[in-house]
Amino acid sequence: MPPKFKRHLNDDEVTGSIKSERRNLLEEDSDEEEDFFLRGPSAPKFGPRNDKIRHVQNQVDEVIDVMQENITKVIEEENGLMIYKTNLKV
Repeated sequence: MPPKFKRHLNDDEVTGSIKSERRNLLEEDSDEEEDFFLRGPSAPKFGPRNDKIRHVQNQVDEVIDVMQENITKVIEEENGLMIYKTNLKV
């Protein structure tokens, strides 16, 4: 069933929209919100606080590594059990 509200664009509409999009994208506009997403949050760098954050991040990274290893082991064990069950059926 064809769409009820199908609109056909002519060449002038397409060309005009391309030019306006290009102008908007390439325009030198420094918006604070855009800067945040391009550069990330800007916070003052304090020594002790930054060290604490770095320490906690290292702990989180270690936990993530252990979890990934555990998941890998579970998957390998599951594969081994599936092979064992297949051999029992034969």
